[in-house]
Amino acid sequence: MKTDTDQVEDFLKWLFKPHPLYTKTSESPRVVLTKKIPKSNGQTLWLSDSFRRSEFFNAATFADTEHDVYFRQTTIGHDVWPGTGRSNAADSLTGGHLWADVDFLDPSHVAGNLPADADAALAIVDAVLPPSAVIHSGGGIYPIWRLKDYVDLTNLDRRTRFQGVNVSIMEALKKFG
Repeated sequence: MKTDTDQVEDFLKWLFKPHPLYTKTSESPRVVLTKKIPKSNGQTLWLSDSFRRSEFFNAATFADTEHDVYFRQTTIGHDVWPGTGRSNAADSLTGGHLWADVDFLDPSHVAGNLPADADAALAIVDAVLPPSAVIHSGGGIYPIWRLKDYVDLTNLDRRTRFQGVNVSIMEALKKFG
């Protein structure tokens, strides 16, 4: 039987497949994970770390099941500053998938033209473009469309076009709900 850690590691390996352009360990794209940890004083502590593909077991361990964990959608070519997760679009190295954030009605999302629940949100996504995978966050879904090949995002024009395609998908989803 697989543990939660095994399942997270398998998911990361599926989502962030090996990249043929980066074979040396020093050039290996890194995946950034950020963990949200509520503190007793009501504040939130955000912890981030970056992991090479060979370190995905460590990433899965970092992504424990007690805290919300977010991952950067593109890989970066360097380690993040320990604990801060500081990086920006210009740090992007590769993109292997497109994504969207689709909220639905729940206690934290009550306003606007939102689908009634996760099934209604998924029906909208499927009508626009069936995803490769869906992450259910509790108050929304994150459809993911895995690309056949990686897109090199080190060039500003290519990075801008990649972002534009992603924004177009999100805009199409908004038109349906």
